[in-house]
Amino acid sequence: MKMNIETDQDLKMTSPGWQGMNWIRKNKRIAIYVRDGHKCIYCGITKAQAKRRGVLITLDHVEPRELGGCNSVHNLVTACLSCNTSKGDKTRDEYVEYVKNTHGKHKGIACRLEKQTSLPVYVKSAAGRVTKISVVKNTERRERV
Repeated sequence: MKMNIETDQDLKMTSPGWQGMNWIRKNKRIAIYVRDGHKCIYCGITKAQAKRRGVLITLDHVEPRELGGCNSVHNLVTACLSCNTSKGDKTRDEYVEYVKNTHGKHKGIACRLEKQTSLPVYVKSAAGRVTKISVVKNTERRERV
């Protein structure tokens, strides 16, 4: 099954300081989108719904970079720009509490985050080799498939 990847490269951001896709390799970015089913982990908006509404699909750091979060696959999830912006530099627990206070319920965000970030990611290199990246005791483990 061939997938047509339509994510944040489809829309151009013009805000100052926006890094675009340059902070993470394309194959790793696509692998994370695929792992998360091309849906925002927080609100569940799909890639197609986001495109119709003119909403950008991005990657979000579960543990914010400002608080020591890294660019590893277990710390990155797919998020729409609205959710990513509202999360800002909040930790996972702070964001769950924010959503609960704002919307009256947390929508199972914490469980979805735990589940998605524990799933392995399969990254294909330019040479065609596939590497499985999984998380073991908060450490990335890589193995060729």
